[in-house]
Amino acid sequence: MAAFDHAVAPAYRWPIDDLAGLAHEAEFVEVGRMLREPREGERFRRGHLLLRRQ
Repeated sequence: MAAFDHAVAPAYRWPIDDLAGLAHEAEFVEVGRMLREPREGERFRRGHLLLRRQ
């Protein structure tokens, strides 16, 4: 997890593998994931996890 500047509230970037690991520990199963590089005007990669409860 890494903090970054955000004008409204504290915000964090979570490495997708770390987040998936935490979800697994909480008894979620990863169904899918998407990770893409930043587009023009974006600063960070964007990741999404699709999870289901065991």
